Amino acid sequence: MKKKYMNIREMLRRFSDFTELYQVKLDAIPVVKELIALILGLKLNFETAWAIREKNYKGTTLSKKNKKDKVAEQLGRVNQLIYNYCIKINNLDDLPNFKGSKITYAQYGDERLISRLALTIDYCEGLGEKLVDTGVTEDMLTELKSLTEAYKTLIPKPKELQSISKIANNELGTISLEIINILRYRLDRVMKSMFELDDPELYKAYVEARDIEKVGYKKIAITGHILDKQTKQPVAQAHILIPEANIDHQCTGGKGGFRIPSVEPGTFNMRVEAVTYKSISMQLVHRYGETNVLEIEMEAEESQ
Repeated sequence: MKKKYMNIREMLRRFSDFTELYQVKLDAIPVVKELIALILGLKLNFETAWAIREKNYKGTTLSKKNKKDKVAEQLGRVNQLIYNYCIKINNLDDLPNFKGSKITYAQYGDERLISRLALTIDYCEGLGEKLVDTGVTEDMLTELKSLTEAYKTLIPKPKELQSISKIANNELGTISLEIINILRYRLDRVMKSMFELDDPELYKAYVEARDIEKVGYKKIAITGHILDKQTKQPVAQAHILIPEANIDHQCTGGKGGFRIPSVEPGTFNMRVEAVTYKSISMQLVHRYGETNVLEIEMEAEESQ
């Protein structure tokens, strides 16, 4: 579920960066400004639905589990005393109702556990003054009742939260479709007619920003070759270092080729090193979904 609509979210992030970078030029054309405002407004709605869907509801589920464990433990303690009491007074008919342990009760479904709790509480209350003969104290019974009521309040929560998450997921689908339709059938055409020829740099940036990658389709982040500047032969055992991304990639290919599969989007300082060669430093700009192709030529130290 997490991956679904992630491509739309990443596109909206790039699109937002693009509109901020070229805001003056884009705002100068009313129809472009209007369409962009529509998309950015939908982006806010998208992020709201995304936050609801991705919200960590484990805390509530964990609270329920903890409460269930406590209920099961207390029920097991009380039922064990009643079970022993039934044997003592030779009440064999009621024995099956009180046979069980904490582990058994913790595995019960909600309805079955609530039913078993109600049976035990009713039985205890029905004993009246004879309750003391079972070994079950008033405090133990009061705690069992309290735990039961607390557990009941948590039972509907997970289902309610699942419903909220489902609604948010459907909302993401609706918003995504609306955004795609605005881009495909309106803004794409306007941007092409206004900027493809008159401002190709802006238009190229727009195309890159609004591109929607398929989630799960992984492109190689960086690829290329490292060759000797003079001989054009592969440089053996060269290292590509990108400290900010914790990358130290050793080129082992016989032809000097290299492939780095994953790099987060951003601007990085990259260094290429090899024994007997002068190091090379460069700035790498990596965008989401793109593959940087680098053909690097290294100069041997002895050539200086």
